[in-house]
Amino acid sequence: MRVTSIDPGMVETEFSIVRFHGDKSRADAVYAGMRPLTATDIADCIAFAVTRPVHVNIDDMIVTSIDQAVPRASYAGTAGNKEAFPMLVSVAELAAHAADPNWTVFDCRFRLTDPNWGKAAYDEGHIPHAHHLDLERDLSDPPQAHGGRHPLPDTNRLAKRVGECGARPDSVIVVYDGGEGMAARAWWLLRHIGARDVRMLDGGLAAWTKAGLALSTDPPAAVPLSLSRASRWMTWSM
Repeated sequence: MRVTSIDPGMVETEFSIVRFHGDKSRADAVYAGMRPLTATDIADCIAFAVTRPVHVNIDDMIVTSIDQAVPRASYAGTAGNKEAFPMLVSVAELAAHAADPNWTVFDCRFRLTDPNWGKAAYDEGHIPHAHHLDLERDLSDPPQAHGGRHPLPDTNRLAKRVGECGARPDSVIVVYDGGEGMAARAWWLLRHIGARDVRMLDGGLAAWTKAGLALSTDPPAAVPLSLSRASRWMTWSM
């Protein structure tokens, strides 16, 4: 499996108008004097990343329009100011750290056709010590007139939720699902609110059970934390 994080600059799509409630003049003003990226530009970058030879993995791709381009320091590994963390964790490594207080695990199973299925499946059996994150309760805000079926959640609320499960920005956070794709959403959102080391379980829950490892029906112990600040780079304190 290859995982690529694509970080785009300003992209002009139909959402540009939706977020201003249909006011095209306000949407156009955002891009006044510049030529923004388009959805086609991002699709082209995705196509490039997934069509590399099998031995090539592009970890991060920062894509901006010429008008947004700025000099950036290059780095290799953990050199420089940017920390490099793996995006995947193996079943063996997770099993070795399942009870580690510095690791927090989230089960993200959810089916759009059956919103109650994910929590029910979690209750029937999950990776030991894993907490459950629900798409509609935790990883989205309630739908409004605009913003789509599952708008992005309030960052403070999400930070409080994962903080109550014992996670901190410097924790190792592992997310998994059963192949529904919600772990990828959780990975992105947790990175967005400031968690530095977030990993997806390679192969998901199926890989865990295929390895013959047991599931648990016991709820994990909560480790309440006091949230002092939540923003794109948040701070949790005991």
